[in-house]
Amino acid sequence: MKSFKTKLAWLKIYANIGNVLYNQGNYDQLLDYHRRALTIHEELQDKVGMAKDYANIGLVLADIKNHKEEAIESFSKGLEIFQELEQNTGYHHPLSDKIQADGHQSRTITVNRLTPASASVRSKEVTLFLRRF
Repeated sequence: MKSFKTKLAWLKIYANIGNVLYNQGNYDQLLDYHRRALTIHEELQDKVGMAKDYANIGLVLADIKNHKEEAIESFSKGLEIFQELEQNTGYHHPLSDKIQADGHQSRTITVNRLTPASASVRSKEVTLFLRRF
């Protein structure tokens, strides 16, 4: 069993590897590393980390892999965690504003994010395409 510090170190490694894989266009492996990070966040019971991982998985599935239903499911899990945290603690995490579900039959989820190149906020619906956080 990995120690707490070892798990935190692996999370940093996975994040760095994920950035390289994204820049290389290796999205299958990128998805794998997001899922590895999710496993560690689950072991640590880090709800914010889990919500972020679900969002990143959703982005890869929707934007890169074009698996929109799976992406919506992943985003929904992340949003549910943020809403649960807010309800239980009163803390409103800023990322919960970035992922919003409209609750209609279309099951559309909107993600607002800063685009690195322009630093401007963009909103896109998961039923179209999404970009990575």
